[in-house]
Amino acid sequence: FFADFAVRKGGCSFSFTNIENAIITSPGYPNSVVPKSDVMDCRWYIDVKKSHTITLTLLSMNIPSGGSNCSENSLKIYDGYIGRNEKNLATLCGDKLPEITVYKTTGSYALINMRIKSTVGGFKLQYNTSCGGVKYINKDEKGLFTSPNYPHGSINIQNCTWTFIAKNAEDKITLLFARIFSH
Repeated sequence: FFADFAVRKGGCSFSFTNIENAIITSPGYPNSVVPKSDVMDCRWYIDVKKSHTITLTLLSMNIPSGGSNCSENSLKIYDGYIGRNEKNLATLCGDKLPEITVYKTTGSYALINMRIKSTVGGFKLQYNTSCGGVKYINKDEKGLFTSPNYPHGSINIQNCTWTFIAKNAEDKITLLFARIFSH
């Protein structure tokens, strides 16, 4: 199992499990006020179905920039959870939306971490899920993947895209389709 445990003054934690889409706002945003002596350190964990990826769209933000490179106050968006080969997709601060406002995961996990040391700040974003994903394959690795709701037919018409990438560029990936159902 995987556990992430920390005691943080001014911390908060939220989980979204198997929820296909949602709008997330930081506590009290856009009128949130953090007591001057405290730090607001909040995490939002998103865990969707294994055969899905997550698209996060930043709708608005006010993360005071304090410090160089968002070192004191930041909104960080991760592909995966911390400690699980996560990739930082964005580290943001300021009161204007960045040029890039859409971030996509390669798998079914995302983490949003907001840390604010100033007195006002927060954000609003939306996430949606898509069928498919990206899988990096090690040499001699074997696995199995299925379409949604397999072996029963797909409930809704879906366009699913899976991308398989060999970690070693010289390796070849072979797919063997054991059963294909069509309606």
